[in-house]
Amino acid sequence: MIIALTGYMGSGKSTIGYLVAEKLNMPFIDLDEYIEKNFGFKPGDLIRVFGEEFFRKIERQALKFILEKYPDQDIIIALGGGTFVQAENKALLQQKALNVFIDTPFEKILSNIKNNEGIRPLLIKNKKKELDRSAIHAHYNQRLAHYRQADIIFNNHYDKIPHAAHVLYDILKPYIS
Repeated sequence: MIIALTGYMGSGKSTIGYLVAEKLNMPFIDLDEYIEKNFGFKPGDLIRVFGEEFFRKIERQALKFILEKYPDQDIIIALGGGTFVQAENKALLQQKALNVFIDTPFEKILSNIKNNEGIRPLLIKNKKKELDRSAIHAHYNQRLAHYRQADIIFNNHYDKIPHAAHVLYDILKPYIS
């Protein structure tokens, strides 16, 4: 079974997903890392240089390739923050994967984003590369309805990542063949 983790950037998709995949003895793919490895650019750089529309095409190609490559295997994919928001991607994922929304409180997400040096260009407020809290909150709220269409909503209110991973592992274990 393909398990796709969705949620806003900084919600813990990659870190929690990696630990859960390890516990389930499943391969783990971070879609953003896959794009960087196969296209030579980090997603933020693709957006900055070529625009978001171009990046979304690359992201869709990468997602389709991964879903076609692992149709009958157990695998966990950490999606990019906007992957599940795109209608074509969402439809594809709803057909081929168990979709899990990592629902992390906004304040924790904001803290995680501030501590991440790989800031996304969609969140930058000015040339000083400061984050715009109100714009991030509006962006987050725009995407929330999409994320909530996932098959499972995982309430990630845990302070420690290993604890969150253990709880999600317990939730997902019955779905694995």
